[in-house]
Amino acid sequence: MRDTAAALDVVSGFQPGDPYDAPALPGPLAAEAGKAPGRLRIGYVTTHPRGDVPEVPDLAEAVARAAALLESLGHDVTPGGPQALGDPDFSGHFGAIVANNLAAQVASLGETCGKPVEPEELEPRNAAMVGAGRAHSAAEHIQATQWMDGFRRRMAAWWSAGHDLLLMPSLGVAPFPLGWIPPEDLSIAFGRTAHAVSYTSPINATGQPAISLPLHRNAAGLPVGVQLVAANGREDLLIRVAAQIERARPFEHPAM
Repeated sequence: MRDTAAALDVVSGFQPGDPYDAPALPGPLAAEAGKAPGRLRIGYVTTHPRGDVPEVPDLAEAVARAAALLESLGHDVTPGGPQALGDPDFSGHFGAIVANNLAAQVASLGETCGKPVEPEELEPRNAAMVGAGRAHSAAEHIQATQWMDGFRRRMAAWWSAGHDLLLMPSLGVAPFPLGWIPPEDLSIAFGRTAHAVSYTSPINATGQPAISLPLHRNAAGLPVGVQLVAANGREDLLIRVAAQIERARPFEHPAM
């Protein structure tokens, strides 16, 4: 965790002209790794509240064990999370924004190359997303971003109400083999991808800091991560509690 904190110190910070500015940190994150986080109020979810993500026993077990570890460290750990996390409209708006941005990136790539990027030059899933992005109007893109602004406020309200951290799985699926997301079947590929990012995409969309921790392995010995999510600007708290966890249960780094 000291290495993680030091790396974040190197790459973080505001540059004049940046379109977005994160809250200023209280000081170097490297100094936070040895500080006690205090008694934290932590909520956790073991299954996705949206209802369209399959339940995975490996994920539920990973979160349950992490919750027990945090409780043993003196934190107040209870089931529950932001109500907004279960909003069924999130996926459509998030997917539209991703497709729109990918279409813009591919258009910029074509300008750099001096010719348009043709669909057959892209992987099938990327080509489909670019096509969807190009089909959206500017008004539709703005509407999607405005919806996401409201979603961000609804998510943040849970932390503002007195919670410090949210604990949940990192990926929304069990560890999977190479090729599990098939490039030739777009329906399966998009569905499996949506399930895989079901816990991370809402956090990416809200801009809240999160950290994935290697705390569990399933019966096959494959890693199953859990993530802790803090309120906006509280990277320092994440470093503190993650370092506390690392001291209590050092992270495994098996030889490859």
